[in-house]
Amino acid sequence: PKECHVAAKGTAAPDQSWHFERLQMNRVWKLATGEGVTVAVIDTGTATEGSLYLQEAEDKRFTAYDMLGGLKSNGNEQLDEFDCLHGTRVTSLLAGGRSKDGGPLDGRVEFSGIAPKAKVITYRSLFKSEAPKEGEEQTEMPLQPTTEAVLDAVKREVDVINLSQVVSNQVEGFENFRDAIQLAVDKGIVVVAAAGNSGQLQGAAAFPASFPGVISVGSTTRNDTASEGSAAGGKVDIGAPGEGVQALDPSNYDTVRGIESQVYSGPITGTSYATPIVSGIVALMIEKQRADGLSRLTPCLLYTSPSPRDS
Repeated sequence: PKECHVAAKGTAAPDQSWHFERLQMNRVWKLATGEGVTVAVIDTGTATEGSLYLQEAEDKRFTAYDMLGGLKSNGNEQLDEFDCLHGTRVTSLLAGGRSKDGGPLDGRVEFSGIAPKAKVITYRSLFKSEAPKEGEEQTEMPLQPTTEAVLDAVKREVDVINLSQVVSNQVEGFENFRDAIQLAVDKGIVVVAAAGNSGQLQGAAAFPASFPGVISVGSTTRNDTASEGSAAGGKVDIGAPGEGVQALDPSNYDTVRGIESQVYSGPITGTSYATPIVSGIVALMIEKQRADGLSRLTPCLLYTSPSPRDS
């Protein structure tokens, strides 16, 4: 987290996030906040050091592991810093914190994660945040680091795994990845994955979202309609706010300026950002079930398969 590329200045006038009101989170947080639930975010890594939302030393909510051996890039050029942009946005939407009294940390804007007290293990398994644009050469990132992260999360007995990424079934190491995801599901871990954005895989099935037992998340708009850029035609189990939402970007915390040194993303769109919202809701459901003394929620109880044999 200390080696992530960060923005030099904070955001002067952050945008308001619409999904909090749409999901009525102020009512939901009276029931659960994610406390006692552990979520693995397998992504580009998360810049936790420069944000009050993500830096809570006494709580130790955030733990980071680098599955890429410290390499700054996957090319010949060795960069000075890690690209943690995507992972930071995803983690903030899932588990960005709130103040001790339950209110927003920044008086200028209502923002936090959906599960602001969940414990998060962030894995850096992707080298870069931006996928190739449509028409550009599609270069698959190595899949082994993500597979190893899934297996490590299983060993640590996390409750939820968030995968805001997609791969095709043609990438090297796909079978091992499939087996790792199946192991997680068999262990009762809820795996939540992005359904993918249109044009991302030229119509091919997106994985891990298409694996049985994985909750596949599409992106929706303020009007509860599917986002234009959300992949359609594949396996999509649920839609969640993912168009024009606001998240956190890697920041350089300034003790003088305080929260005003926080960098907000501005409106961003994609199934990558709808996915952590669902993962956060799952964390709240798990906490509530435990508090009520009910049986543990598992992928089978959260996900209804079209085939009775798989349900």
